[in-house]
Amino acid sequence: MGRHLIASQFNEAFNETVARSVPDVEILRLPPGPPQVLPRDVEIMLAAPFRKAGGELPAAPPSGWPFSLRWIQLISVGIDFYPPWLFDGPVVTCARGSSSVALAEFALAAIFAAAKRLPDIWIAGADQWAASPIGMVEAQTLGIVGFG
Repeated sequence: MGRHLIASQFNEAFNETVARSVPDVEILRLPPGPPQVLPRDVEIMLAAPFRKAGGELPAAPPSGWPFSLRWIQLISVGIDFYPPWLFDGPVVTCARGSSSVALAEFALAAIFAAAKRLPDIWIAGADQWAASPIGMVEAQTLGIVGFG
């Protein structure tokens, strides 16, 4: 089996880890956004979001899309930051589960922040001290609604 060339928009530390960990892999660094051209022997692309929050997605694919790609791995769990045409070509996979711990921790932080009224009760000095009622999380009911 020959050497595999992977086009990556991921950060340098990630690319170096992949290159060290997977034999016969060479990483070609790509800038963010839709690739305008790829070498013919690139069959795998590691894709970062094609737009920032609030930005516009490219309406049309670049000329020659999907080049010789057979697989696109997204860095994200969701697909909101990628154009619809990205999914009309090769297999596209996401990073399902990669944010689960961070999202769970954020949910817990939000629950406690709401119950304890943070940061509303924070003070900058002793002269601001005043007793302030705060809620409890114990014995409360939590409903979770999600689309994942």
